[in-house]
Amino acid sequence: MRTMNNSSKKGYIILAVCITVIAAAIISIPNAYMSTIPTATSVSVKKLTHKNTIDISGSIIKDAATGQLWIQTFVSEKDISEVKTGQFAEITGDAFPDCIYTGKVMTIADTASKIQVGNSMKTMVQVDIEITDADSRLKPGYTANAILNTSEPKEMTVIPYDVINQDEIGEFVYVLENGTAEKRYISTGEELSQGVEVIGGISDTDTIISVNETIEEGNAVILDDN
Repeated sequence: MRTMNNSSKKGYIILAVCITVIAAAIISIPNAYMSTIPTATSVSVKKLTHKNTIDISGSIIKDAATGQLWIQTFVSEKDISEVKTGQFAEITGDAFPDCIYTGKVMTIADTASKIQVGNSMKTMVQVDIEITDADSRLKPGYTANAILNTSEPKEMTVIPYDVINQDEIGEFVYVLENGTAEKRYISTGEELSQGVEVIGGISDTDTIISVNETIEEGNAVILDDN
């Protein structure tokens, strides 16, 4: 039986160490490469039903002859163009906290007036809102709040403000496409508290991404939604 001398043993040990080092280096190459790729998170795209409203308040008035109740309110000159006779309103008040009444714009004044609002004078237009379902809980002199609907409800696609970028061409977002960041130019509409309405440029199947690092179109990104 042949025995391994010390030189052979040392040679095998050195070879084994070399193989281990080379294998570790080969494995670490992809890991090192992956660590240089920016990570991205997918962005929530909301579908909302939205309608434009104006919040106003005033006093309940009673017609002595007919018993009809209405709210005398004043609308600012910047909003009055949105108000039309016949528009519906939701009516609430501190004196009737558990009730919501229905109102309808009855008259809009032909002229504007200077009204004291807080510490300043503002140009306002008087708007009278009929309370169409008034009952005995409502009394003349009560303060009433009215949410006036100035548009029909519509479906909107809304994305967060902070994912919208802009260059010399226009506004755009990044979309994940085959592991890379693809630039998509978008058209925006109304600005809401929940985000910005998108009216063109993306589809329901697109994955919009948010990347903390500076990237360019075509850069590889890793999606990390954990």
